[in-house]
Amino acid sequence: MKDSPRPKRQHTVPRLHLQHFVGESPPGMVWTFDTERDQWHAAVPAETCIQSNFYTLTDVDGAHDDRLEDWLSSVEDKAVTPYERLLRGERLEGEARANFSHFAAVLHVRTPAMVRNAAMVHGHGAAMISHVLTKDRERFEKIMRRHNENASSDEVERAWNFARNPENYIIEVDQHAGLGQLSASDKLTEIFYDMGWAVEEPDRPLISCDNPIGRVSPPDSHHPFRGDGGFKNRRVSVSFPLSPNRCLTMHWSKDAPGVFKVDRERSMQLNRQRAYFSERQIFSSRQDPGIRNLGLKYCDHRPTMRIEGPKGLPKVEVKRKLRP
Repeated sequence: MKDSPRPKRQHTVPRLHLQHFVGESPPGMVWTFDTERDQWHAAVPAETCIQSNFYTLTDVDGAHDDRLEDWLSSVEDKAVTPYERLLRGERLEGEARANFSHFAAVLHVRTPAMVRNAAMVHGHGAAMISHVLTKDRERFEKIMRRHNENASSDEVERAWNFARNPENYIIEVDQHAGLGQLSASDKLTEIFYDMGWAVEEPDRPLISCDNPIGRVSPPDSHHPFRGDGGFKNRRVSVSFPLSPNRCLTMHWSKDAPGVFKVDRERSMQLNRQRAYFSERQIFSSRQDPGIRNLGLKYCDHRPTMRIEGPKGLPKVEVKRKLRP
């Protein structure tokens, strides 16, 4: 008996979510609008939002470690029934609520946008170390000789002159460095579980995207130094489109069982949020020029993490795969 092939082609947005956005023309397919290329294409959910080995680590011998991808699949499997119950407007409690909270939390931290941001933090950490080392000539030489004790004085001097000018180099970070971000799903699961849930029914079809869970809060609730408070902001609103005609919203209030119809403005607001928070791809049950216009309007906005630091740091870039 042959071993099953390893999961090389991996969904960065779960198939469980994508399958609820299939349309009728063509039947059984999801429309994807690529905001960078200004292009539409339709595909079945199994072939939508896929990247090769996105969650797979490779050791020094080239062996693949797919445990993270396997874990993501198990999280998705446990959310199948709760997902269907939410579509019907049922109130989730206990294990069902915990499983869907975990699914939503993992979905939020597993997206390319969040993984890229986490990898960027690692890169900025390296940039800060470079910045500190190039402020002290003696310390720089000491560390350099720790790695190359035979370096000549001339080699040390050339390295010093090169390193202290941040325009001479770019710090490249492998995107896999950001996969540690997924551990944040544990705490986020608890937060989602404790929030109040409601299911909305829009007056027009909703879209989704490659970063589908949106978080917004009023500016007057933000602290000048500590920021917006994230999901713990008591006035935050979290939205997650479950399908073209259902959206889960979460607030710090009590659950609201059933399905609530919302007006045109609220429906449009939910779609604007998806376009605003998208990394690159928007998913829809139909090909529509209004969706294209919305995607292009916000295509220059990518979800980013605010990172403070001194001026004069070297540039940091996240790469899908580093050059050897």
